[in-house]
Amino acid sequence: MSANILNKKHFDALCKFAKQHNMVFNHEGKTLRASEHIDEIGQILINENYRSVNYRYGENEQPEQYQYCDAVKTTLSPIQIIKACANYVYQACETPDYEETSAIQIIKKIDSLAYFLGGYIEKGVKREGISDLPEYETAMHEIIE
Repeated sequence: MSANILNKKHFDALCKFAKQHNMVFNHEGKTLRASEHIDEIGQILINENYRSVNYRYGENEQPEQYQYCDAVKTTLSPIQIIKACANYVYQACETPDYEETSAIQIIKKIDSLAYFLGGYIEKGVKREGISDLPEYETAMHEIIE
């Protein structure tokens, strides 16, 4: 298994989705509203991505300071957000405690909302079957534009 640092637009896309849907997260006992704390939410995600890569490769690279930028040109479909979340998890899962981190909890909430908004419950698509859909296969692995 390998891990790498995702590009900033990937984080911007995940944060944009959270902000557009007025999502609320918990981090270390603090409530973070995406509409008010988007930079902090993005930083949590970036920090965990770096922590994972550093753990995997025995490095000590420091994360960049995150500042949200609405540079993602289009509103991404729910399936694209789901795939972006899956890629994030793949890049951030190297540490033994990643399941307990705020970053993974944030990603799980984003993923769950995208699954709901995509209508997959009504369509009878089980969560574990999403990756079998043709539109999942054609969705970008990493958000780059």
